[in-house]
Amino acid sequence: MSNSNSPKNTMESILSVLRDDYIADLPVRLQEMENQVLSLEENHKFEEQYEALFRNVHSIKGSAGTHGLFILSRICHRFEDHLTVKKQSTVLNHQEASHLLLFVDLLVSAREKITQGSDIFTAIEQKLEDLEEQVFKDVVKILVVGQSCSIIRVISEVLNEYPIQISTSSDGLQSLDKLVHDKFDLMFIGMELPMLNGFSVIAATRMSKSINSNLPIILLTSNMDIKVDTSSLAIDCVIQRDAKLVANIESAFKNLIKK
Repeated sequence: MSNSNSPKNTMESILSVLRDDYIADLPVRLQEMENQVLSLEENHKFEEQYEALFRNVHSIKGSAGTHGLFILSRICHRFEDHLTVKKQSTVLNHQEASHLLLFVDLLVSAREKITQGSDIFTAIEQKLEDLEEQVFKDVVKILVVGQSCSIIRVISEVLNEYPIQISTSSDGLQSLDKLVHDKFDLMFIGMELPMLNGFSVIAATRMSKSINSNLPIILLTSNMDIKVDTSSLAIDCVIQRDAKLVANIESAFKNLIKK
């Protein structure tokens, strides 16, 4: 005979109650989220409202994952991506605000389906894909491969006036996995990497015939004494990490990205 008061059953009961409480509290939090978006459009304390909105989305995403509500997590993840792209703005126009409100609407719809006991979210997932296509169509997706946090920071600061989305990878094998699964518009890569060096990553990318095989690639190096055969490796640009780094990054970006 099973013990209904066993620690396992008690924990499951507690988690179930927490999940129900989370779902019940969502309408209030989503209404707050909508109000935050409207405040951004009106430019009332933009930075403060932006940070509050981002924290709200991040919190809902984290709790949704904890409770196994992955449709909510996915919507919030893409919502966060869009907010990250807009982080450097100081104003939100009507169209941009409308896009943010559509993410909120998807969260509301997903919550309604969950309360109905449904685990089929096909229509919501399709709407999310359509929304992603709208909001990210002009965003330049950049992959930065290297171990230097300072380089990532420099690239972010130099290109902050452009609509960019930066993904990072600290080793060669990890970067290849990203290159297989995600489409990018540009890659910055160093030569010295764990697991697989920069040259090997570039060669594998060019030979793969994948979605990124023709990706524009910028090689970053602190040693210009190393001879780089840019033609055989199909490297689009080599930039030395010197006093001209900032100017050269922006110049290469403008030359390689035609948007």
